[in-house]
Amino acid sequence: MSKLKVIRGELGVTQKALAEKVGVSQSAINHYENGNRAVETSLGWRIVHALNSWGGEFTLNDVFPDPQSK
Repeated sequence: MSKLKVIRGELGVTQKALAEKVGVSQSAINHYENGNRAVETSLGWRIVHALNSWGGEFTLNDVFPDPQSK
């Protein structure tokens, strides 16, 4: 499961603000956070870069850990 919701909350970023920055709808961000939709790699990187633009220092694996690496 993604850590997007936790990380976004730590940075104080709303779903709407993140959605606007990466070019998707707020409901899409909600679906990614709740695991209802898979995030394509290119969008995952856009999300990570957006989070880092708000002061984060995250990698793709920090936000979207590999579910098979347990």
